[in-house]
Amino acid sequence: MKEPALSSPGPIEQFRRIRIRQRVANLLGVGAIAVILLLLPGSPPLKGGLVVAVFILSATFSLINWRCPSCKATLTNRFGWYREVCLECGVVLNPHDSFRGMVRTLLRLLGGPPV
Repeated sequence: MKEPALSSPGPIEQFRRIRIRQRVANLLGVGAIAVILLLLPGSPPLKGGLVVAVFILSATFSLINWRCPSCKATLTNRFGWYREVCLECGVVLNPHDSFRGMVRTLLRLLGGPPV
């Protein structure tokens, strides 16, 4: 008898994993900057260059990671905060904020301004 295929995790579970990866990356970035500034011996220009490099790596990771699991659209708004619902495909990413997500999706479908 054939084994049933394991289903892929839904968008809510995938978004949970994305948030965990983002939090870990943020903590590692802040930790790396603290180590560079407080513990690493060297001249200020060297330390400044390393801090900029860590910041660029963190920003690049965020741009790659912080995407909708369904349509791969970016999940930030103009203020940089994440959304509970993808404005591109309408998938609910955070069920705890689903009421706000429903309102946003409804406004989007009605042609109103994004909230």
